[in-house]
Amino acid sequence: MAWRISAILAFLCALADWAGAAEIGPHPYIGRTSAAAYEKSKGFSVREDGILVFDYGKKYGGLGKWANPYFVSKYAHFLYGEWLENKDEDKKRRFLIQADYLLHSAVQRGESLVWIYPFRNHVYDLAEGWISGIGQSWIAGVLARAHALTGRSEYRDAAEKAMSVYLKPLEQGGVITIVGDTIWIEEAPDHSGHSFKILNGHISALTGVLDYYRITGASVWKDIFDKGVDAVRQDIADFDIVHTSLYALGYVHKPLPAPVDKYHLGHVLQLLWLADVTGDEVFVKWASRFLFNKIDPFNRSDVVRYAPIVDRCNFDAALTYIALVRGKGEYLPSCDGWLIFQRGTATEVAFSAGGPGALRISVADRFGDWKEVATVKGNATVPLPFASFVRVSFTKNAGAIVLKATKGQILGHHRSLYGDVAKALSIAWD
Repeated sequence: MAWRISAILAFLCALADWAGAAEIGPHPYIGRTSAAAYEKSKGFSVREDGILVFDYGKKYGGLGKWANPYFVSKYAHFLYGEWLENKDEDKKRRFLIQADYLLHSAVQRGESLVWIYPFRNHVYDLAEGWISGIGQSWIAGVLARAHALTGRSEYRDAAEKAMSVYLKPLEQGGVITIVGDTIWIEEAPDHSGHSFKILNGHISALTGVLDYYRITGASVWKDIFDKGVDAVRQDIADFDIVHTSLYALGYVHKPLPAPVDKYHLGHVLQLLWLADVTGDEVFVKWASRFLFNKIDPFNRSDVVRYAPIVDRCNFDAALTYIALVRGKGEYLPSCDGWLIFQRGTATEVAFSAGGPGALRISVADRFGDWKEVATVKGNATVPLPFASFVRVSFTKNAGAIVLKATKGQILGHHRSLYGDVAKALSIAWD
């Protein structure tokens, strides 16, 4: 195997002065939930010492309120992001409380620092003391930011030791499965070598690896990230099971379909995130197909399955949909984004933007081959050349968007993604 762990670690140790900047940006996939909302979510609370805990109650032998290291790291990232926005010293103080907890609760295993789970993972048959392939990178991001804020080298050193597990295969106590030229990061690493390939955990871990690369600039992390992205490209078709997606490719007891309204839609968002950071539209295609699994799993043709409405808007915690209902538009969230729909038989479409922002209209026969045909401010009727798909790119000040086929028909769906108007607006096409 071409991985020379000791050489890579020596290289990392040479990066003694990384993260010297006074400020590091926010985590690349933290979402918009506030720290206050997160700590008040069901099951969460903050102890008297300021540490976030989750109440497991009688589960896992009566674990009760426990500071799950991944949850603590996520909370810390929320606090740090809010400190960046307003330089509230209390947010900084609370962020450093979480960072100190993570620093002092780590366990040394060889040259690595790990955060262990003190209960058996029954789903994946892992003994007490297992570690999280997601949490290690998210924790490292917290420690790196704590180093940047304080200059304390112990944070930096701990972050590097936390990341070392991404350089070692499962059998050596690491969290990666190497398959040819690709890498799967195991959310639940089985050190006997059994690979589970949990999709949401792998992509979540990739967000942490990318974050660490952006902080340190060390090419080894970009290599891990790129090989992890290649793993998704290579294996994503295996997760498609028509009515939803698989939670993982490997299992102990039985295959695990992803719950549709939680992890399956989470897969859609994560694939869109991969499309954004890599520029590879293949992830848009698969996000669209997975979304269609939710909307209409039994009527997917080879064309239609890739073409539900896709609204990508800064990757909010839930997909936001825009109602385009018989001449009525809905105001967009305050963001830049786009939506894609099938052209159907429409050869001319009237577009309207309620605000001063522009709409850019593009067409394509396949994703990634977009050709811009018009820019609309206010109202305009746009002739559409023959193409399979239409993309409307909008700016955050576009206001309400309405579009209506004036010649021919746009293929239609009259459904709400969640069946709940408060969460997603119904979609209909004229």
